[in-house]
Amino acid sequence: NLLALINDLLDLSRIEAGRQDVDPTEFDVEPLVAECVDTLEPLVGPNVELVMHVDGDLAMYTDPDKLRQILINLLSNAVKFTDHGSVTAAVGSRGNDVVFEVIDTGIGIPPEALERVFDEFQQQATAGRDVQRGTGLGLTISRQLARLLGGDVTVASVVGGGSTFTVSLPARYQPPQVSAA
Repeated sequence: NLLALINDLLDLSRIEAGRQDVDPTEFDVEPLVAECVDTLEPLVGPNVELVMHVDGDLAMYTDPDKLRQILINLLSNAVKFTDHGSVTAAVGSRGNDVVFEVIDTGIGIPPEALERVFDEFQQQATAGRDVQRGTGLGLTISRQLARLLGGDVTVASVVGGGSTFTVSLPARYQPPQVSAA
């Protein structure tokens, strides 16, 4: 836990200092998503189905390591807060973007917590649940990495009805234009 906290803090400080490099590579999306799903499979409870849907042959030119980190953060949260039902990693395209959705049938997030869910060190209350607590940085880091790649992460949730985290990234990463000052 201490090592995870240190790594999360280092990631966050690099992003906030603008020292997080983007190393774009051309890759097929489906194998990367399958790798993330396979990584989380051992953590899935007996009453939860881990599902993957990828629409068509999608390819991207972006940083696969950063995308992998985003998806594993989102999938691990979904698995952590889902006791029964399913956790789904769904991928499709929308215009020039590739859209990743992590959909769960878990406990959901109360409306008053939704506005803070991407803030540093925020954690979902888990009254009566035996859930291993994280650092409260995974969603913050995921959103900042998505923005670094030219996209964003959003959330929709219903208490008792689950959550959907949506990552929208350009299919082709474009480095930010530096203006001459």
